[in-house]
Amino acid sequence: MTRSSATAGANDFSIKVRGVTSNNISMTVNGGATKSLVVDPLGVQTAGTAFTLTAKGYDIMNNSTLGDCTDFTFSGASTSPNSTAPSYGSTGISGSTLTRTVTLTTTGTQTVTIAGVGCTLTTNPSVTIQVKEGAIDTIKLLSATGQTAAQVQSGSAISAIACKHTATSGNGVRCDSVYAYPRDINGNLLTDPTQKCVWTYSNTAGSGTAPAAGLLPTDNS
Repeated sequence: MTRSSATAGANDFSIKVRGVTSNNISMTVNGGATKSLVVDPLGVQTAGTAFTLTAKGYDIMNNSTLGDCTDFTFSGASTSPNSTAPSYGSTGISGSTLTRTVTLTTTGTQTVTIAGVGCTLTTNPSVTIQVKEGAIDTIKLLSATGQTAAQVQSGSAISAIACKHTATSGNGVRCDSVYAYPRDINGNLLTDPTQKCVWTYSNTAGSGTAPAAGLLPTDNS
């Protein structure tokens, strides 16, 4: 007689022949090789802020296991506009549960693919994570509007602007356009519409008169 079981752990069985039942026999079944990894759902994450990714391993019969996996590799997320790479920390394995501290640095939709070390998964799982920008860190002034994060990163910041008197406004002065690009610590542009630019004036030449109210650039988003 051959007895098989798809369920890992302790299994009890008995034999019944012509109405007579034998005593129970205990059989311990070990989980098979790890074949799949299921990642717990993740909400929206913040660029530059670490979070914990948790996943559970299963064998071909859906028994919980990670016994043959020694580590896992993570890949796929983008490097930020200022060239800060994502960080995947170190792997923690407890029973059939994997944990990893992850820090993503680029906003938008990021896809992270996980592969096993010491075990061969049927399919390497990919998890899609939405990432929002972090807190404001720097503001870069440029002469061009509508720039992407990469263009802002590579663009030359304005240190001075040209201004001239206008013929139609008496003593009024018209200056070249200036555009402010607030960014987080990883160079991602801040897109929160509730954040406004507030312009101020300071006279670095040591002479002259500050512009009258209403002549400074308009505060805008």
